Amino acid sequence: MRNRVNTLDFKAVDAPIEAINAAEAVAAQAFIFTTLKHTDSFTTLQKSLRDTDAKKIATQVQKAATTLWQQLERLPDNQDKVEVLTKINERFEHVPAITIDGATLTQTVTDHLQKTKNAIQAHEQAQTRRYSSPRPF
Repeated sequence: MRNRVNTLDFKAVDAPIEAINAAEAVAAQAFIFTTLKHTDSFTTLQKSLRDTDAKKIATQVQKAATTLWQQLERLPDNQDKVEVLTKINERFEHVPAITIDGATLTQTVTDHLQKTKNAIQAHEQAQTRRYSSPRPF
């Protein structure tokens, strides 16, 4: 599993190590979860254990994704954050499509990316609308 995550090269993204680690954790859990869901040649007992493991992994995916979003939210809303979100999203396109709160990883990162772009635009517009106070002579 580690090799599959390493091939995505999250470490090449210029982001805090906490965000990179969280992204790698989400990807690893997604690969494990997908593998568990697609394995059917089990006995009834093994299927029961697999289903239990799948539920645990689903919870771990949710926790890892929450950690990732928290780390990404800590980044300042600027072009660097847009670049980080874009690069992470590109890598998540190669991660099995898992659903977290009704959205896939790429949909969720895309939503964060759009919110960041909107925040940057709003900030830039607010900066251009500011007028200097008249100075007394």
